[in-house]
Amino acid sequence: MKNQGFFFFGPDFIIFKADSTRHDRTINLYVQLKEETPPRAKRAYRLNDINIFTDYTVGYENPPKTQPILINGYKYYPNELTLKAKRLLPSVFLMPDSLYTRRDHALTLSRLMGLGTFQFVDLKFYEINDQPNRLNAEMRLTPVLNQSLRSEVEFVNKSNNFAGPGINLNYRHRNLMRGAELFVLSLTANQETQVGGSKNDDQQNGNGNNNIDNDANSAINSFTLGVTADLYVPRIISPIKSTRNLRSEFVPKTRFRLGFNYINRVNFFQMLGYNASYSYIWKPRASVTHEFTPINLQYVNLAKVDTAFQRQLNESVYLQQSFQEQFILGGMYNFNYNDQSRKDLRNHFYFNANIDASGNLLSLVNSKGTLFGQKFSQYTRIDLDTRYYLQLTKGSLIATRLLTGVGFSYGNSRTLPYVKQFYIGGPNSLRAFRSRAVGPGKYRNNTNTGFFDQTGDIRFEANLEYRQDLVPYVKGALFVDAGNIWLSREDPQKEGAKFEAKSFLNDLAVGAGAGIRIDAQV
Repeated sequence: MKNQGFFFFGPDFIIFKADSTRHDRTINLYVQLKEETPPRAKRAYRLNDINIFTDYTVGYENPPKTQPILINGYKYYPNELTLKAKRLLPSVFLMPDSLYTRRDHALTLSRLMGLGTFQFVDLKFYEINDQPNRLNAEMRLTPVLNQSLRSEVEFVNKSNNFAGPGINLNYRHRNLMRGAELFVLSLTANQETQVGGSKNDDQQNGNGNNNIDNDANSAINSFTLGVTADLYVPRIISPIKSTRNLRSEFVPKTRFRLGFNYINRVNFFQMLGYNASYSYIWKPRASVTHEFTPINLQYVNLAKVDTAFQRQLNESVYLQQSFQEQFILGGMYNFNYNDQSRKDLRNHFYFNANIDASGNLLSLVNSKGTLFGQKFSQYTRIDLDTRYYLQLTKGSLIATRLLTGVGFSYGNSRTLPYVKQFYIGGPNSLRAFRSRAVGPGKYRNNTNTGFFDQTGDIRFEANLEYRQDLVPYVKGALFVDAGNIWLSREDPQKEGAKFEAKSFLNDLAVGAGAGIRIDAQV
């Protein structure tokens, strides 16, 4: 009834009467309105004036009114100096002279809060004395502070076993161009050292002939610097009109991204990376997120290579091709399903699929395989992450995860770019092995330089973990991990590295153990 315009109608006005006098063991059930139901609950209401206050201050019962701006039948207060009406109105689904529906009411509330520019959103409805089937509406929007600056000093411990101090700076502007655009500028700087036992210990192979100096063998030191600028526009910017304002309780977004990354692996190399992308992000419902990136441009450049690492590049064609300077120009699509926020489900499921392709369209118009004098990559990469959480008791569950991935290089690329290759191992992967200390396939690297070339085109990883609550926020865990990576092509310098469907199970590295999990949100 609420979706048919009956604003004042409620379930308390309904009475059920049952007639059990029938002789065939059935009951006639009658649904009726109570006699004391007020007349206004029986009327369908249409909306009359809709007043929008974009600078409402909590505590004012009657917002101060100045001369409004009239736009598409809405009365917009006080002006457009802080927020343009044409950027706000696509999130308003209540329209003048339309039938009131609870669905549009809830959708408007959700979308206005989702813009991120308002601290509070309040909708009020008032009857009109001389128009008994009409309602006036007031939207009282309390803005948040537009700008914020946050800094963090942290000790980083990454899944690739790099640890060290770092600093993060984050600047946000929530209304950059008076259209609820979110601008985020992030700066990260980290000095890290790869910790843990030597990689030779991981592979039980301590007598390799090392081609890198002993200082480089003892530890891998790294310095990284990254700058990323993101602009989130709360609408789909597209030539297709029907996609510009999706009818969803979640605000669709277009993201523009520019980034720069500098990596200095001491005694090995210095790498510069540049990226630019254009993405659409939308959520048809709470558990599903789509992200489509039609334009993804990356350029990776080895700025400096030390002599010892250059010898490694010269000796390995695969490694040399992985690190060559090239453009990545293509698109990506990411699908995510996650029902862990649903409290009505006992067990939970998570699935993420990512498809990444480069150079396919460009190769149709550019047969040379180069862009601005540099090779562009041609590949397709698929990455799947599937998880299932089985609740055993209130304080215990079994968590399972299956990671699979495959990448195909073709055209003028013989390998995937280094930043797109798969690797395995580390505390978020095979926990019994150091990062990149396993594979590809049966291949074992007898030197400490394997950190750079123990990567592959195919990945398979499975994890099984039993979790038990110990004290609040702390869980005990028993786990078993298995997995490996492989190459999709034969490499004469890496015997046994190619994927073989008949025998890949024999190549799996397996590890088991126990640990402590801390599940806390700050």
